[in-house]
Order: sequence, then C-alpha cells, then structure tokens
Amino acid sequence: MIDVAALNSGAKHFYRLILSKHPEWQAAVSLYHDLWPEHTHRPRGTLWLELPVQNSDKTLTAYIQETEALVEIEKKEQLFLWKPEECIDACQAIMNCVERGVQTGKIRD
Repeated sequence: MIDVAALNSGAKHFYRLILSKHPEWQAAVSLYHDLWPEHTHRPRGTLWLELPVQNSDKTLTAYIQETEALVEIEKKEQLFLWKPEECIDACQAIMNCVERGVQTGKIRD
C-alpha cells in the first residue's frame, strides 16, 4: 500500500483514480524513490506504475509527477504536461492512455 501523504498532488490524484477504476492495479504502483533512491532527478512523491500488456510480453511503465507524466511501452513514449488546475482532466487522459496501452499495446492512436 502506498503512503498517499508521500505523493505529490498530481500523483495523489492519479493514485486515487487507479483505486476507483482499477483496484487490481494497486500492487503495480510504487513510489519512484522507494525503487530507485539514487535517482535524484525525479521529484519526491513521484508515482511509478508498471503493468503487463495483455496478450504480449511487453510492459507498460509510467511515472506521474506534480504536473508531468510519461507513459511508455518499449521505447514508445507519451508525455503529458499540465497546469495544476488541469490536474483532474490530465489524470483522466493519462488513465485513458494507460488503459489503451494495457489492452492494445499502443499508447497513441
């Protein structure tokens, strides 16, 4: 279980979205710095997500920060940037990308 208080606001909102839409993904979520404490280039409170792509040997990874997220499948990336007041819409767009990626192996249309 993630310490929600340790997450920054963008990551916190996305984590709550995961719990409401895909509670089965909870085990795939970590705090980035718990996994890689030596990586000081990412802000504290960054959320890390790693999920298998259905019917494939690929893995989807994502990190979610305060106002930035990156979703990746095998070197194909989708970057998200938003203003703090756009957090809810941005997190929904990230969730749509992650869901599409897990189902199809593609993160872009």
